[in-house]
Amino acid sequence: MKKRSWLSLGLFFTACCSLHATVLTGVGGSNNDPVPQDHGSFVQDTPNIALSWSPTGGSNNSRNQWEQYNNWPNGGDGGQVYQIDSKDNYSEHLITFTPQGGFDVRLNSLDLNVWGGGGATAVNWTVSGSVSGVLGSGTFTTPDGGAVTHNLNLTGKDTEVLTLTLLQTSGQDTYLAMDNLNFDQLPAGSVVYTTPANGAVEVPLSSSLQWNIATGKQIAGYYVYMGTTPTEMSRLNSSMLSKQTASYSVALESDNTYYWQIEQAMFTDPNGTSGIIHPAGDPNNYLADIWHFATVRSRVIFDEAYPQNSLVHTGDDATFTVQAQDPLGGTIIYQWYFDADPTTPEGAVALTNGSKYTGCDTASLTVKNAQLADQGSYYCSGLNASSFTNNSVDASLIIKRKLAHWSLDAASYENSYYTDLSGNNNKAAVTSTPSFADGLVDGDQNAGNAVNNGAVNLTTINGTASAGSFNPSVDTNMFTVSCWVNRQHIINDVAYNIIAAKRDGWSSGSESYWQFLITDTGVVRMQSRGLTTINTTALINPDQWHHTAVTFVNNYAKIYVDGMVVAQGDFYLAAGPDSTFRIGCNDLTNERFEGRLDDMQVFNYALSAEEIADLYFAETGEELCIYGRPLADVSGDCIVDLLDLGIIADRWLDSGYYPALP
Repeated sequence: MKKRSWLSLGLFFTACCSLHATVLTGVGGSNNDPVPQDHGSFVQDTPNIALSWSPTGGSNNSRNQWEQYNNWPNGGDGGQVYQIDSKDNYSEHLITFTPQGGFDVRLNSLDLNVWGGGGATAVNWTVSGSVSGVLGSGTFTTPDGGAVTHNLNLTGKDTEVLTLTLLQTSGQDTYLAMDNLNFDQLPAGSVVYTTPANGAVEVPLSSSLQWNIATGKQIAGYYVYMGTTPTEMSRLNSSMLSKQTASYSVALESDNTYYWQIEQAMFTDPNGTSGIIHPAGDPNNYLADIWHFATVRSRVIFDEAYPQNSLVHTGDDATFTVQAQDPLGGTIIYQWYFDADPTTPEGAVALTNGSKYTGCDTASLTVKNAQLADQGSYYCSGLNASSFTNNSVDASLIIKRKLAHWSLDAASYENSYYTDLSGNNNKAAVTSTPSFADGLVDGDQNAGNAVNNGAVNLTTINGTASAGSFNPSVDTNMFTVSCWVNRQHIINDVAYNIIAAKRDGWSSGSESYWQFLITDTGVVRMQSRGLTTINTTALINPDQWHHTAVTFVNNYAKIYVDGMVVAQGDFYLAAGPDSTFRIGCNDLTNERFEGRLDDMQVFNYALSAEEIADLYFAETGEELCIYGRPLADVSGDCIVDLLDLGIIADRWLDSGYYPALP
């Protein structure tokens, strides 16, 4: 049960679902064991409701039944969930709620959780009552690797039995689970709201709260609560409203969303004959649903999808645009603001047109010649004839840049650290004393020139390093890791040659984020724990220098080898963004790179194919055919020139037909 604090009139209480909500978060048994058929019955917060799960009762890991599971990605309470373990043809999974002793059942919400790699999943749902028939139905969709709360908000009547039915219709078998099943018990004959309708908009300011009076004999009267957030509502009436009251007048203001709820005061005598009534906030009272409505609009209305973040290179222009409408049909006066540190109050400054900014008083702002000092939040205010200002959502300006550059040579090793050549002071703490060998990187466009002591030589764990919780994707949800590698012959049987990793463990997703590696067979791999693995088909040969890079943006990753894309696909990060950034290893001593690493660079965005090719060209001087061969390139050298024309002329009279035409 989720707690709430009740305070005196005029103060606030923290609201959730009801005073008697039960939230089921897992069984806690062994993975793939069936869920007990009566799991969740008659528990403390809903002692008058029995549950029956179906199908269940089979053997461990049998198909088509509710199963227990722990350590599920994104799962609550230790990752405990209820696995919907269908096989081949999907089957219905049911939970039946049977109230006893004059109570009704209310189903509030549930979470559907899809393990990464199973694909987006659709689930048809139905809630039916033994008296009412179908109370609600629809389809819940949950993205791959996501956990989504789906609201039901359905209440039975006249102590009827409710049945929740879930039927998976898409996605991969065994990758779906339910979590946080939230339900209440209410006295039969509880109050029923009528107006304003739940979710109503443009509600007149003269409206009052109205409901159908309660018929349950245990219910003595009502306390009414209202506020502009669902978690903080104040009590409106100091004394209890009588049971026969069916409305309450409130003072409403325009441009607000209001949430309201009735607490049903209960007699201490279940037969309703005693004059003793539980006071407001007593845990023996019952809360009805939370409803909400929005009053008439008068202020400027901003589309909350705008402005959008702007990610640009240093020196580029950044543009932010809002979309707004005036409910009063007049002219909108715009004003843009900049806040260098939105975590501190009163930090925003109004912008004026000039050499740095244009469009400060329009719907579209341009920040010219963007620099690091321009990073921060931007938003727009709108003023109309209502005389009230409304603000858009914030958007961030982020400079695309190199966040860390470890050359990994002897010259940059100082006081047990690899220094950061990017200027951002992301130095990396080195494990023990490293050894160095000939490297490659010097920018001379000649791969034949070795650089003395230019690369760290990893024959043991010594020389690997960590940069703390450094996370290049924290602001952008993008990153690039680039590194030159020379994998040696397998000497110490290292199966996973880690180039770089953000990982503190592998037993759960929260201990890791991703890892970039080469297997003992030469496959280059990008991996996140339990979610995604991308492998190359071309192999990295030992005892040769190769340029490797991985880019990530919008749940999509690309692996480059020697400047060319060799593998790509959907990629989902695990749940550990604060895990340790490691160079040449992960958290295990036997999972480390075996060979030489040179010049690791990390960026806060996904480098383009041209930028990756430039990194390769800088050391080798080799031009790459990154766009694919032009149509007339019959010679296969990625250019169309006289050589191709000569080949075409030489073949001018050739025919590929059979039989040959006369």
